[in-house]
Amino acid sequence: MKKILLLIALLLCSVICLAQKTFVRKYTFYYTKENGVIDEGKKADVTVVFNEKGTGNIVLYFGTKKRTLYKTGELENNQTEGGYKYQYIDCVDDDGKTIGFQFFDDSGTMRLLYSDGFLEFHE
Repeated sequence: MKKILLLIALLLCSVICLAQKTFVRKYTFYYTKENGVIDEGKKADVTVVFNEKGTGNIVLYFGTKKRTLYKTGELENNQTEGGYKYQYIDCVDDDGKTIGFQFFDDSGTMRLLYSDGFLEFHE
């Protein structure tokens, strides 16, 4: 019985450790929606570090500029009405602004959700 409980505990720890892995994505295009208006999009050079150093924080590098999104909520897995699976977490940026962070699993698309619109990044 003790061996079974130990095995279950080890499996749970492994799953938790794998779920908290740091990974990096590069994005080359983005567009914005502000006050209900979507722009035509722009080229970008953005590198994003997810779960930096196991903290759950997200760091965006715009060329030489660095912006950190500090995790304030728990990670939620969900899907849109159209069936697109995504992960969502509440964050606060370096300036104290509340930002919703959305990452679409299949496409790798990333959205930063603000009270008046969003920024959406594509690879």
